[in-house]
Amino acid sequence: MSINSSIKKNLLWITLASTAIGCNLSQRDTSGERSAERPKLEINTNAKSKKINKPAWDNVSQYNEFVCSTVDRYFSSDIKDIYDFYNIKTDFPKYGFKQNAKQFTCFDCEGAVFKEKGDSIYFYSSCLEELFDKYLEYHKNDDTNIKEELTKRIHHYIKHEAAHYIYKKFGEEIGKKNLFKKIYDNTPPLEAIQYTLVQEGIADYISYKGELTESAKRFSDKDFKEMIWRKDDSRVYDIGAILVKKILDIDLEKGVKELIRNPLTMQDLNDLPAYREKRIENVLKELENE
Repeated sequence: MSINSSIKKNLLWITLASTAIGCNLSQRDTSGERSAERPKLEINTNAKSKKINKPAWDNVSQYNEFVCSTVDRYFSSDIKDIYDFYNIKTDFPKYGFKQNAKQFTCFDCEGAVFKEKGDSIYFYSSCLEELFDKYLEYHKNDDTNIKEELTKRIHHYIKHEAAHYIYKKFGEEIGKKNLFKKIYDNTPPLEAIQYTLVQEGIADYISYKGELTESAKRFSDKDFKEMIWRKDDSRVYDIGAILVKKILDIDLEKGVKELIRNPLTMQDLNDLPAYREKRIENVLKELENE
């Protein structure tokens, strides 16, 4: 789902993969919730046939037990790691587990969502049996250990959703509430970008401690216009991180609060570098006046 010249190739790979395993990857999330970044599809076109691995779990119940125990084990330590890194002084969010209410793909078996009203993170720990079978089918030829890779993604889900909690707490400190807009299946793509680009960029920035992922490094400012022109809301995490990084590199808390005070408008989408430069200017002025 990359932009520019690679988009057609990746869409072809995704189409082939979804056909093979019965995963409907064209559907957008219609739950009205923001979920953590889904696992990225990496299709190796040069891969040779491999020995089929034994399924990691025999059923959804075993999978549920694995997810719950992994979250229970790492939740506090992962969030403490982020809080210590940024010297954040606030309480921890609550957390729980749920089945995704509306499931379209085999990847709906995993993920997480931050619920603003309850200050809670919910981890998807189960899915429909049919989707679970397709989930296992997709991963059966992986070179890597499926449990180890899922554990890595759970670490990210914890930190990414905790970053949304931090975002909310910074907002409350400056009197801003109801910061999260719900995205539905009929939300126009440009509105989805407007509402989520900064929030998801901040969450990925915090969860990766200010470092860009290898996926995000493939993008730059030149991709802003391409994203808007194509109305492509599939890369709000990567391009959002590109947008906010220079602001947050100056000062995380001041940068986040500056972004909250000045949410993206439709007009801002036409010149995202200018929007970012204004935010940088204001953060530097604030530091100078301290």
